[in-house]
Order: sequence, then structure tokens, then C-alpha cells
Amino acid sequence: MPYRIERVADPLDDRIVALRARTFGGGEDLNRRYLRWKYLENPYLSEPVFHVVLDGDHIVGCRGLTGAAWITPSGDRVRIPFGAEAIVDPDHRRKGVFSALVRTGNDDAAGLGFPAILSLSATPAARAAMEHLGYAFVAPYDVVLSDRGRALRSRIRRRVIWVKRTAAPGGLKRLDSPDARSFGVFTVDHALPDEAADVPPQSASGIAHERTAEYLQWRLGNPLFEYRVVVSQPGASADYVIVQANGSSIRFIDWAGTDDRVVDLMRRVVHLIDPRSVAIWGRWAPPAMSSFVAAAGRQRPGYESDRGLLVHHLDRKEATRQFGGVDLGKSGSWNLRMIDSDRY
Repeated sequence: MPYRIERVADPLDDRIVALRARTFGGGEDLNRRYLRWKYLENPYLSEPVFHVVLDGDHIVGCRGLTGAAWITPSGDRVRIPFGAEAIVDPDHRRKGVFSALVRTGNDDAAGLGFPAILSLSATPAARAAMEHLGYAFVAPYDVVLSDRGRALRSRIRRRVIWVKRTAAPGGLKRLDSPDARSFGVFTVDHALPDEAADVPPQSASGIAHERTAEYLQWRLGNPLFEYRVVVSQPGASADYVIVQANGSSIRFIDWAGTDDRVVDLMRRVVHLIDPRSVAIWGRWAPPAMSSFVAAAGRQRPGYESDRGLLVHHLDRKEATRQFGGVDLGKSGSWNLRMIDSDRY
């Protein structure tokens, strides 16, 4: 029986939820909440764009488009989506299912008037297949990942005021504690300081995801992770870092402010949480931030360069016009952060 590809209005179909849970784990309740968040609550698409591949009545593959808005170096706002949730049942791999899903997603994106489509978190195998289908690999994220040890703690003691930690809650909840506030760390609960709200940081240095209040309220509602927006002086500074936690590991996924102030915030966060590992995308992070993360572990840091940004032009001329002549295929055209991807 040949495969059928259909666009579905309900990405919460029990069969889709079950397929994702089998692939990524986490249980069906968590995966259902994630799919609702990503495709039904997304502020950039009025209705979900989600495709499934069926073998009879069985869903053996799926892929969706996630809406996103980007700010060009000239300050213009352009909407182009990225592909996500590319899942193929192991028994149906190497049978053209993934390629069919990508082509169908491209066709739908073109039909909706998008000039290009992105991929933000393709595995090496998916990247190879997508390049064969016309996607161009722009740049790796150059993930810097450090396992934590005692070395950083000793440097912190010399550089900032040492605060004896009381019995604070675990994980990111420590950032909400009186201990954190006395240490110059304040959380502002899924919102940026007034001075930073609705301003895409450093947009002049490349295409960046917009940072509106609406976007952040949605983006930091991802049920797979825990997040905190951290500032040093609430209401008085536009400097911030956004921290994502996955178990006992943290990632610095977004920031704004001078390098020294941001690194100081990072240092305080690491001290208070004492995470198992720390990560950042090194490709577009200032050297001071990448160096801080690289120095945050007991062993030599790990560097991952096999995942990155891919671009597929659906209408190259229109994409060039909408992005003010910027070439989407060059790494220097972009200024991305971990906040743009669910992979980490």
C-alpha cells in the first residue's frame, strides 16, 4: 500500500502524540502539551501547518512548520517559518518518507507566500537529506558545552562577593530566592525590562529573532524546559540573560547588554545554581561569553559543530527584497541565539 501525505488541522491527534512520545520520551501528556504550545499557540501562524504520512490508518511520519518573525539589519520585520518535528517511524525509514514530508512542507510554505524556509535543529542525517533537497547549510552553531567542577567556584570567590547559600529550592527556583536578590540576581518572569522590551538586541549585526512581549510570553512557555529572565537591577537596566534549564544542566539562550555586565550576570547565575553543565551557542556569542562558558568546567569543554542553520529559498528574488538585500546563505547575515531553537 503506498504512503499518503495529509495536512492535518489537529496536531494533537493521539497517533501523532504517541509517535512523538515514542521517539523523544517524556510521556504522552508532556508531548501533547508541547505540540499544543508549538503549533496551536504560536503567535505567527493563524492555523497549524502540520503534515503526516500514513500507511493505511497508521501515522508513520510527521513534520510541522513553526511560525517565526525576524528583524533585518535595517529594522524591517519579515515572517519566515522553520521546519520542526520531523519524525519517521524506525520501520519506515529510508523509504522516502522524510523527503516527502520536506517537499510537502516547502510547497505549503510557498503557497502561504513565504519567500524562504529555515531549519534550525536538523540532525546530521537530516541535514544531508535536506541539502540533497535544495537546502543550504549556512553555519554550525558551534555549541560550547562545559561540565561543571570546582575551578569556576574558586574564581567566583575571588571576583564577586561570596554569599553563603541557605536551603534554597533546587534548579532555577534558586534564582527566585532572597539569597539571589542579595547576590544581585533578580528574575522578571518571562518579560524583559521595560528598556529592553520590543527591541531586537544587536539587530544591526545580523538577522535576529524579534523580542516582543508577545513572542517571549509564548517562547518561554515551552513545557519541555524551565526558563528564567535574569537582571541585575529590575526596572533600572536593560541588561539581561535568559537561562534555560534541562534537568541539572543550563543554557544561556539569550542576552542583552555590554559584554562585561552580561558575563557578570552569567557568573552569578552559575554560582547560585551550581549546574552540572553550562552551554551556549558560540557562533554568534561575543568571545567573552563563549570564553566564560568554556572555562566553566573541570575538563576541557566540548564543542559541537554538526548542527546548525539551513536555509531553503522558495523565491530567492523576493527573499532578497524582503530582507533588504541581505544574503540569507551567509553566516555573517545572521545573529542567532539558542532561544531560536528547541534542540538545546
